[in-house]
Amino acid sequence: MQVEARPRLLGLEFGRFLAALLVCCFHFTIAFENLRQDQVFDFAFRAGHAGVDYFFVLSGFIIYWVHRPDIGRPAAVTSFATKRIIRIYPLYLAIFAAMLVMFFLVPSLRGEREFTFWNGVLDALLLPLSGDTVVPQAWSLRHEMVFYALFAVMILNVRVGALALIAWQAASLVVGAMHPYDLAPAIKPFFYIYNLGFGLGVACAWAVTRISLTKPGLIASLGGLGFLAAMTAEWYVGRDLPEEFLPLGGITSPLIYMSCAAALILSISQIEMRKPLPFARPMAILGGSSYCIYLIHAPLGSVLIRLFGVGPLAELPNRVVFVAMVLITIGVSVAVHLLIEKPAMQWLRRPGRRAHPAGGVPA
Repeated sequence: MQVEARPRLLGLEFGRFLAALLVCCFHFTIAFENLRQDQVFDFAFRAGHAGVDYFFVLSGFIIYWVHRPDIGRPAAVTSFATKRIIRIYPLYLAIFAAMLVMFFLVPSLRGEREFTFWNGVLDALLLPLSGDTVVPQAWSLRHEMVFYALFAVMILNVRVGALALIAWQAASLVVGAMHPYDLAPAIKPFFYIYNLGFGLGVACAWAVTRISLTKPGLIASLGGLGFLAAMTAEWYVGRDLPEEFLPLGGITSPLIYMSCAAALILSISQIEMRKPLPFARPMAILGGSSYCIYLIHAPLGSVLIRLFGVGPLAELPNRVVFVAMVLITIGVSVAVHLLIEKPAMQWLRRPGRRAHPAGGVPA
């Protein structure tokens, strides 16, 4: 089946890089507070977790945008599953294994986490579990697995899959609203407020070629300003509160960020469909490295912050160390993406390889 060519949405790729960078800065901020007793930059990245909200909406958009022609074609479900596995698991498992080795060599990096064999198996497969995880950021990937499964049902049967997706969104809203903070980890991938981001993303991908925004630049500006305003408000209200607490509300906070992300994604997509953005190559590289940044920043940061406490490096100001850690993380992630992740994915996709799916954004 031939798929119509679509413009490459580099703005979304670059947005994914910025979202990963926000999450990176958020976790580095917490590390500085815990290990150096310093709220570096006055806790300015306290709301950096909002990058994950953008990820959920973007994921829903990309999956529908790229795999829309597969919906209702049962023969395409194997190809869909294979592409999802290749996209998610190789890099994740490589980092998973590397962290296990580091925990063995340097036990202090493990902290207070406890691991069991069966929890480790569930963790490696990105299945729901109730114990500690090797790669903490992988919690969001478990939500991805549930979304992928439901989308696969829609590929097999449009009506059943659509009803299942709508029911999942409704259940996530109800259960998430009732338990914004105390939902069991093994239940979260199935019923958590953040799952609504997938539905918003799917809606944006459905609308992007059907609804023509008269002023997409204005919508993008309002979405971006709304996102930044929410982050600023969260910083102002919550800079002295525990980082796991959402000052804007356990329900209100993700709904605000995901709504702003949806406005950004829909409007930027339409802008690019009318006129290509400049700096295509850098945006593609940085966007491509975002998955690596997301997975690698926590373990790499844990090592770097200790190295910067040794010898002459210990004399550097915390703000300099923070910026250096962020730049090193970006550099390492770009190198891993270009030299390892991208070639590995190309090799894994080679058997029966066909033209890259329309849409440009790596799914």
